[in-house]
Amino acid sequence: MRTACDGDLALDDIDLATESVRFHGEGAKDRRVRFGPKTARALSRYIRARATHRGNELPHLWLADRGGRRLAPNGIKIMLRRLGEKAGIARLHAHRWRHSYAHEWK
Repeated sequence: MRTACDGDLALDDIDLATESVRFHGEGAKDRRVRFGPKTARALSRYIRARATHRGNELPHLWLADRGGRRLAPNGIKIMLRRLGEKAGIARLHAHRWRHSYAHEWK
């Protein structure tokens, strides 16, 4: 079972034409969630770069830097923390954006 919470999204879950992602959420329901044009551009760039990486034949959206495997949930957590430190943001985690996302799309 794929969920957005554990980062187990597949390439097929992303629809750049409608700027949306399909994920398996609470209540065991598949949902489609919209994202904005900046996110669409970033995902498009990532998907093009991903095509040149080892493991690009895997269905998973996020690939680990080393080895040809998917980026595990803990890898996502570590990556966000490291990027936050580089940007000067202490203890960065994915949940920080939850409220701003909900408010913006309300």
